[in-house]
Amino acid sequence: MVRISLRGISVTEAESALAKLWCRVEELDAAPPRLRFRFLPDGRISVLACFPDPDTARRVVQALGWPAGPHSAQPRARTAANPPEEPATQF
Repeated sequence: MVRISLRGISVTEAESALAKLWCRVEELDAAPPRLRFRFLPDGRISVLACFPDPDTARRVVQALGWPAGPHSAQPRARTAANPPEEPATQF
């Protein structure tokens, strides 16, 4: 699983990023990511998109022109069938 996060962005930026992300996922005919949102006290939003396939995540990020993070190509291994989600403060 590859996680892509947008941290502390405005509502307008979040709307734009989600629209672009979803358009690229549809254009690439890729599996949709799981999305997670964190609403911060100052009105900003953090968005986490989890892609099950590292290649899909790479293609979406490249299509959007977003810079790849240092861990964007590293899939995360899961050790349990349904592991608990990490707290939102860790992304």
